[in-house]
Amino acid sequence: MLKIKKIIDHLYLIIPILCMWSWAFLFLYLRNFVLEDNDFTILYNSGKTLLQNPNDLYKEGSGYYYLPIFAPFFSIFVLLFPLSIAQYVFFTFLLILTILILYEFDRILILKKVEKKTRFLFLIVISNGFLIYRQFFYSQFKFIILIILLVIIRREIQYRVQEKEKDIKFYIINFNLILFAVAIFPYFIFILFIYLFNEIKIKEINKRINLQKIGLIILFFCLQNILFFIFPSNIFTFIRFFQTYDSLETHQYAAEFFGFKIQNLFLTNLILNIIIFIMTLILILNNNLDIEQKFAIFSLITIYLSLLALRILLILFPLTILIFIPFLKQNLQIIDYLKKNLVILFGLLSISIYYFLDSSWHSYIITNLFPSFEENSYFNFIYSSIIYLMKKILLLSIIILYAQQYYKKYKLKEELNEY
Repeated sequence: MLKIKKIIDHLYLIIPILCMWSWAFLFLYLRNFVLEDNDFTILYNSGKTLLQNPNDLYKEGSGYYYLPIFAPFFSIFVLLFPLSIAQYVFFTFLLILTILILYEFDRILILKKVEKKTRFLFLIVISNGFLIYRQFFYSQFKFIILIILLVIIRREIQYRVQEKEKDIKFYIINFNLILFAVAIFPYFIFILFIYLFNEIKIKEINKRINLQKIGLIILFFCLQNILFFIFPSNIFTFIRFFQTYDSLETHQYAAEFFGFKIQNLFLTNLILNIIIFIMTLILILNNNLDIEQKFAIFSLITIYLSLLALRILLILFPLTILIFIPFLKQNLQIIDYLKKNLVILFGLLSISIYYFLDSSWHSYIITNLFPSFEENSYFNFIYSSIIYLMKKILLLSIIILYAQQYYKKYKLKEELNEY
């Protein structure tokens, strides 16, 4: 009976799941149910290379620029299926991941005591838009990183809420998960340091237990990327290939990030990364924030300061939404709920619009269905302006929430001083 009740209590998840799946099948329909020439093809070939000649994993033209641990995952597909079938198996795997992502995100919200209607609203926001469509169009792996980070956050909150002591098993699972996320997208090394030093206070770094945690991180990193030790030449080819690819990626996304051409892109990118590094240090040194809030604020920083943010918005937006949780006004009638949470609703609306106006909307739908719009400067100007406005609304909404919180604390302090 308890299991049946639990299933009934989670029936609202069906709608967000169907929303995500509808974007997946919209892509299939527009492609006449043909899957080819996507990111999965590159990863499948990397899995094949790993099985046949691991020393060529980072061979020029391979397109594989991740750490070695990611390749064995796709070797499984190579061993079991030919590419033509593996494409559809991976597509099905992505569909399953969407269910797990929504379920884990919902569990986080439940642990944070977010009421059902707000949970449903959050889930609807992250399950709709051409940002979802893009993942299926390219057969990308962003869902893998997102589910990893959500599982880490949920486990952290769960242990904190249940007041459970973290044992070695807890750290083995979480450290391996976060290292795997870094292997897929090395930029998340910032997240790794935020997470590690959330567990270890810098002043207490010399304590035996903390040195053991650092040792575990180093050990798991070495084990995950043992190919570098077996074929040391891969280290240098990886660095060269990654630097070349990263430079191309930076140029590709810079124009869309800024909306105009940057003359000295290297210097601009360097300055932005230094700022991100400094702000990451501030987050590390802040002992008043829980890990989910640190991840959320880091995601917000990345959205506004990293040239690579456009590649990982699918990951950053769900984490950013967690910022809103402490400011929620709950258990209210609908009118009061809307009034009390108006700033949060504007923030969510801006994220939702961004999901829908992802560049894939422009590239794959407008270009195909309304080709005359492609060269229309007014259309492109309006499109860019809306994206710019949504980013400003999101940032403004969060600034207002923190300003209101600070003002309330200030007024309370004044009142206490009067007494």
